[in-house]
Amino acid sequence: MAQRLSDGGKHVGLLVLIDAYPHPRTLSTGQRLRLTVQRAVRHISEMRQRPIGGAIAYLLDKLKRRFGISGADGGQDLSDMSPLSFAHTTLQVKDKSYAALARYRPRPYCGDMKFIKSENDTYFPGDPAPVWATLTTSFEVETVPGNHLNMVTTHFESLASVLTRYLQEALR
Repeated sequence: MAQRLSDGGKHVGLLVLIDAYPHPRTLSTGQRLRLTVQRAVRHISEMRQRPIGGAIAYLLDKLKRRFGISGADGGQDLSDMSPLSFAHTTLQVKDKSYAALARYRPRPYCGDMKFIKSENDTYFPGDPAPVWATLTTSFEVETVPGNHLNMVTTHFESLASVLTRYLQEALR
């Protein structure tokens, strides 16, 4: 969005990425390898905390999701839902976001970039700098409590505080 605005001659006063990463296939080989190992360790740890039946079910569910096998979204079928329901809309947004992620290719941005990352890196690269810093003139990282999801739910106050500070700085 910032690139499109800039390309259209508009001024972008502030660009903040909130724990946002491109599709892993756009990462370097080393980054992809580290991310794969990190994710495998997390999945193994998750499976070890379950009884054998639960571990097998967990593994099968992850494999179904990975290979796009029908029913891997918890058994929810869009055709059985009202198109106006929250569940239907949520699944559509999720599907569209994954499609957008698959198509996105990072490219250089002629401006400053601020990045807010979650403290607990369970699914994304631990350091966003190798992913983004080479694509921008200035790159700054700040860490907030929580993981990728609960940093905007349970730990939202820290995130809101950082965003407020960034906005105040940009307005000066």
